[in-house]
Amino acid sequence: MLVELSVVEQRYDAVRDVLEGATVTDVATRYGVDRRTVHRWLVRYANDGLPALSDRSSNPDRCPHQIAPAAEARIVELRRAHKFQAAFHWHVLDSGVGHEYIKPQTPRLNGKVERSHRIDAEEFYRLLEGVVIDDSKVFNEKLRELQHFYNYARPHGALGGQTPYERLRQKTTSDVIHPRQSHKPRSTHIFVASSSV
Repeated sequence: MLVELSVVEQRYDAVRDVLEGATVTDVATRYGVDRRTVHRWLVRYANDGLPALSDRSSNPDRCPHQIAPAAEARIVELRRAHKFQAAFHWHVLDSGVGHEYIKPQTPRLNGKVERSHRIDAEEFYRLLEGVVIDDSKVFNEKLRELQHFYNYARPHGALGGQTPYERLRQKTTSDVIHPRQSHKPRSTHIFVASSSV
């Protein structure tokens, strides 16, 4: 009865033949492989035993032009962030809200954004009083509570002590003519054609 040997068993037989006195050239010819391959099996068997004779990946251990794993992870992260950023941008525009990106190479603008994120996080976590919330309804309720406080009750130093709502009302109503001011005469412009005398 013929029994088919696995690749590892065949390589082990070749290694054993050499260890028992056969020449590497004879063993290589018998198994139909190059002499260098038999030498490689001998070294692998001597170093790591029988498991080392199994097939190995033909991929190189290292590639000089390969990107470092940390850099590769960062690139993937940036690509994902870019997809999210684009989706967010279009969602905001579709909702009727203007959205502008910070100009490149302007760290003073980015510093303002980062400071805003830090203050938002600090005030939100202060509102939570150290309680971890794993219920999304409760979390969203607390977030709405913070948004209301931030926009309607919290004075902002950058707004001269006004709340964002007060500043918005001031900006949006200052350009509107009040009914009491409508009795003032408006200036009119008269264009007169000049005649030649």
